[in-house]
Amino acid sequence: MENPQEMTPAILKEHHSVYPDPDEKDRVCVRIEKGPFAGLGIAFGKFQLGDENEDGTTKVKYEYDMIDIPPELKDKEFSDHEGEELELLLGQVYLQILNEELEKRKEENEDGTHRRYDFTKPVV
Repeated sequence: MENPQEMTPAILKEHHSVYPDPDEKDRVCVRIEKGPFAGLGIAFGKFQLGDENEDGTTKVKYEYDMIDIPPELKDKEFSDHEGEELELLLGQVYLQILNEELEKRKEENEDGTHRRYDFTKPVV
């Protein structure tokens, strides 16, 4: 797997696909498409911003469940390094999905059919 810290959005899109939740819950599900975890299905849960790092970046916390584990991965041993790579990949995927959703909502709010409210200005 390429270093997840260096993935561009285009490369990141090649490493996962979004699919409908098999349990029909209200959560985002992705399948890992490349690397040692190819075929693994993940359902994302809670997302939370954490503390700010010394370099100005912000930590994030998120939950996920492995909902679809291919037979060839069930009993396979993975190194700590591979596990860390998976965690980094999942974090980037989750952030990309959230960013795309925010952009979509921004476009919907600016399409002329939805009102944008400025609560700092009084309504006359």
